[in-house]
Amino acid sequence: MQTKIAPASGAGNDASNRSVGPMEARTEGSGTLANAAYSRLRRDILSGVLAPGERLRLHDLRARYAIGVAPLREALSRLQAEELVVATDHRGAAVAGVSIAEMLDLTRVRIVIDEAALREAIAHGDDAWEADLVAAFHRLDRASTRLASAADGTAEEWEERHEAFHRALIAAAPSPMLLRLHAMLLARWRRYRLFSIYRQAGRDHVGEHRAIMQAALARDADAACRHLAEHYRLTGEVTRRALEKTQEADAA
Repeated sequence: MQTKIAPASGAGNDASNRSVGPMEARTEGSGTLANAAYSRLRRDILSGVLAPGERLRLHDLRARYAIGVAPLREALSRLQAEELVVATDHRGAAVAGVSIAEMLDLTRVRIVIDEAALREAIAHGDDAWEADLVAAFHRLDRASTRLASAADGTAEEWEERHEAFHRALIAAAPSPMLLRLHAMLLARWRRYRLFSIYRQAGRDHVGEHRAIMQAALARDADAACRHLAEHYRLTGEVTRRALEKTQEADAA
């Protein structure tokens, strides 16, 4: 069963209606065409522009991204290795589906990895780390206010600042592997965030992040990790309910 996600703000399909020249996609920069195809496909999958379960036909992708078939095949192969794309009948491909089980597992693993990184950051963080964390929280607070009032803020702005806060929180961790794992898990989480970003009624999102920050600045690793785990679990519960509602609507 395919679960629908509305395309991100500003996303469009104008490229699908125009012809493609053989050299057109080389404007992507110094990277290879395969890297360009991989980056653009991955971005659109993680942002929900390409919905879970959506078929990925090479003809359509070639028109959409102005990139040839060979680089697209290579990109799809790389995305399949990341479990963002799955093989279908007749050598086809589709965006990998989402599930409550995967989301809950992802939540558990994020808690393990990010708690370890946070403990290291608290142990090694200096004044610059503290200042960066406070600044990241301030920017998130401002974006949260705009998102709640639906004035001039956007979900995209909030999501960028939310991720920036969590990066700043663990930036002082000296383990490159922990930081890479954090980034990988956060990228996987973006697909699920789309289901719950507007379903936070009654939740003190700013207060949750403030509690994490204050405990980290106080160098209280146990409290900081406890607040972080509670924050992730609550987000997981909100997302679970949103997924259930979406699946019920699809089945109706």
